[in-house]
Amino acid sequence: MRRFAAIIIAMSLAAAAYCADGATVKFRVYYLIKGEKVKKSPVLSYGEAGVKTFPLRVREFLRPSKFYDFNDPYFKKRAAALFSAMPPKDRKNSVAISGFVVDFVSVSVTAASDSAPPSENPHEICRTASAVLRDMSGNTVEKYRLITALLRYAGVPARVSYWNDSYVAEYYSMPADKRKGSTSWQPLDLSGAYGASGGSVIPGSWNPVDNRERLNEEWNTDTISVRAIAVANIYSDMNEAEALAAFTSVESGTEVDARSDTGLADFYLFKTIDYEVTPANGVEKFQVELTMPFNEIEPFKTMKYFVKPLSPELTVKMGRSHTYIKPVVKGMIYSLPVEFEVKKAIEKTPLL
Repeated sequence: MRRFAAIIIAMSLAAAAYCADGATVKFRVYYLIKGEKVKKSPVLSYGEAGVKTFPLRVREFLRPSKFYDFNDPYFKKRAAALFSAMPPKDRKNSVAISGFVVDFVSVSVTAASDSAPPSENPHEICRTASAVLRDMSGNTVEKYRLITALLRYAGVPARVSYWNDSYVAEYYSMPADKRKGSTSWQPLDLSGAYGASGGSVIPGSWNPVDNRERLNEEWNTDTISVRAIAVANIYSDMNEAEALAAFTSVESGTEVDARSDTGLADFYLFKTIDYEVTPANGVEKFQVELTMPFNEIEPFKTMKYFVKPLSPELTVKMGRSHTYIKPVVKGMIYSLPVEFEVKKAIEKTPLL
């Protein structure tokens, strides 16, 4: 009886602690993804830059936008001085420009924390490219924003995409003579993981479909902050029926019992991403829109998904998944709106 009373006390104290204003709550997203590795596109020795012959779907990624503000007067002045150090013949070569920009950011921009709390607006935890160039410091996303903005300034189509659980920048490589190579989006990965990954790689999870930026999650209020804190992957050689059955078991609370093999050419990927949310005082309901792994062109597609609260005071309601398609760009964003509610604590007198 004494042991039973102790359990009740612990449960009652926990209930009283639930969801104090501003407390952090957590949830987990589960994905079942069907995918296969693809061959890397070869890197050209010369790619066009500053030309008018880029395809219409690519020209989208030459324009300035909120986070890629290379039209800022300070940015333009600094960028002009920076590129003046390049040999004139290299300033029309996207391959040379991309290497020059990556070297500049890698060497000259000081690393900042990826988990820094928001200063004012949680949507803008990561700063604009011009702000990063002013401060010469930036976290991972900010560095890729600066790389992308510098490339666009130099006439090279560029974007921030998501590959292998990490953000990367990409530039569009187009040969002057199609007989000397094919067009491709070439990843620029500051971690070096893409370069070290061999001849075949896992496709990117998603690419943006316009010149604006979209990260893995967006939210509908300025009074919360959301960030991913853990990612786990199991690459399985199950067939489709086995993978679907295993994911159904996961939805019922059973973990996947399978060995992960990252060397598989074709695979079913069981992915989990843990998030933490910090709402401001008094915020009880909010919505987060999750960008799910999906790529219309490459073989990497979300088949099933669900969201589970990890904090007992959090309730979850998934909305209907939807796509954002821009036909000219031939891209697709696959997203899932999720509504959350944080239960208020109910003060209880511990039982003795």
